Amino acid sequence: MSVPVIGTHRGSTWIPASAIAVACATVAILVSAVEPGGLETVPLALAVLVLSLAALLRPFEPAPGEKFSLAAAVAFFGALVLPGAQAVAAVALAECAARLIRRTSLVSAVVNISKSVGAVAAASAVALALRSQPAAVPEPRDVLAGAVAYLVVTLAAVAVMIAWTQGAAAVRAFLAREWLPTATLIAIGGLAAAVWAAQPLFIALFALPLAMVEIAGRAAARLRAAHAAVAKALDAQRAFVADAAHELRNPLTAIRGNIAFVESDTLSAEESAALTDARTDLGHLSALVERLLLLSRADTETPTDARADLSAIAIKVAGEVRRRPEVALELDVPGRVDVAAPAELVAAMVRDLVSNAAAYTERGSVRVAVREDEGVAVLEVRDTGVGIAPAELPRVFDRFFRGGAARRLASGSGLGLAIAKRIAEAHGGSVDIAPASGGGTVARLFLPRARSKA
Repeated sequence: MSVPVIGTHRGSTWIPASAIAVACATVAILVSAVEPGGLETVPLALAVLVLSLAALLRPFEPAPGEKFSLAAAVAFFGALVLPGAQAVAAVALAECAARLIRRTSLVSAVVNISKSVGAVAAASAVALALRSQPAAVPEPRDVLAGAVAYLVVTLAAVAVMIAWTQGAAAVRAFLAREWLPTATLIAIGGLAAAVWAAQPLFIALFALPLAMVEIAGRAAARLRAAHAAVAKALDAQRAFVADAAHELRNPLTAIRGNIAFVESDTLSAEESAALTDARTDLGHLSALVERLLLLSRADTETPTDARADLSAIAIKVAGEVRRRPEVALELDVPGRVDVAAPAELVAAMVRDLVSNAAAYTERGSVRVAVREDEGVAVLEVRDTGVGIAPAELPRVFDRFFRGGAARRLASGSGLGLAIAKRIAEAHGGSVDIAPASGGGTVARLFLPRARSKA
């Protein structure tokens, strides 16, 4: 846990840092004088130093700006199994080396070193005061009292700096966020001390769970960072699509208006053909812009309490969609079926499914049916068209993807199914595309029924 030192009192951070340093140093000196220790515990003190340094140099960030390491567990273990002077020295040397290698600011180094040394000294002092004999193994009450002292000193020192640099309001959030992880690390250190006292060789068994804790923490931190990066990239992409579509709308409208003034009767055959191509391309481009705007809305709009009559929308859309003369339209639509989604977005989904079926059916029929199934409204569009190749079926909902048969029979942007799927999922539904028995394709739109009005 590192101490932030920037905030509302940047110019005077040395005032609380000095107070923390003096208080913690005083406790450390007093404890060291009472428990100087002997040569027999020096190897253990060196081991605590190395382990603390390793933990301090490899912290991971559970959240941006928040460092987390196992150094507190190692330090509390040292406070319980080492004489006070050696525990303080081991932790102090580890902190000093870590701050030097990591090149933290001088104020941050002073506060963090003082905090760690003071916490170890306080835990050693409490455990020593409660022991019946100086060399006795700490009892559970000694460990618990030492843990409380360690936790209080650690959190208090950091809370002072947060209150000074960020204001008192930030202290409560800090304590709520940090007390449980810190207490957990202290408990790990106390458990390690108990194992060490009972059977020193078994302390090696702690290596695996502690390594798993760090591996899991680092993996979770990387996952959160990756998720945040992806979310940021998606937000930027959505904003770009929406902005680009809005910017294109105005010039397209102006071009359409200007072309409308051109009389094709006054043009040559070649000029008339070029004008027709321009109008066709302009229509395609305008349709693409509208789809991009709809896709942007589908990506950003949150579900509301809106409702729409799926049956009425299906009838209206089916009557408007263009189809070849050889293609019959069949409707199987019951009475009113309300779904929990805005009418405009429902119409967009229905239009995409029905227009796809009509565009890719050269002869036969397109059947549009609406039904209810256990609280879910289902729109089924079945056609006798060219169908979808098995290799292309997994990609039908990819944005801008168009199969070989689709490119041959009709123009399009490849956004229709992607938009329908995104809107449906945003409102608790789904879209399914599958080959139809006997040839063609069947598309199903599932949407939750709207709640009955009170």
